Amino acid sequence: MKICILSSFEDSLSKDTGYSVRIYNLAKNLSKLGNKVFLIIPGLNTAVQRVDGIVVYTIKGSLPKWLLRILGRLLGITKVTASYFHDPAFIMKASKIARYCDVVQIEQQSTGVPFAIIANKIWRKPVVADCHDVWQALRVKHISALRKKLETLNEKVFYKFVNIILTVSEEERTFAFLSFKCSY
Repeated sequence: MKICILSSFEDSLSKDTGYSVRIYNLAKNLSKLGNKVFLIIPGLNTAVQRVDGIVVYTIKGSLPKWLLRILGRLLGITKVTASYFHDPAFIMKASKIARYCDVVQIEQQSTGVPFAIIANKIWRKPVVADCHDVWQALRVKHISALRKKLETLNEKVFYKFVNIILTVSEEERTFAFLSFKCSY
């Protein structure tokens, strides 16, 4: 089976944060099970590399660095290349890889809306949401009001186009279940 994992963090395989350890181990073990695993991440340069059986595509969008910095300051985003997930050039480049996969797994629900819609409605592929933090924007106190509204709206839309939700704990699963049950 071909599995495409989309992660909006350019350091997704650094193995020095909770999410990077999770993404790396999921991808590596899916590969060990005989799946062909493709990881797509944003970056300031385009590259392709192989890491422990995972084909990693780093893709640059068309947004200039100065605009990424402004968006980062405005929304309080430290990993500004995550904005590429809403960049049409990035979406087109990543889609050339993802559309040939059997399953599309999206790591960050607040940035994955375009890919969830395309994969689910256009390609008719199953979409897996790997939720590291369900409704994070509603629980974190230090983010701007604008970012909180945008992330919450994106997350609401995102879950409408997902077939399977993975959570990191029983507490997250319960929170996700109760949230989705209430909103539908």
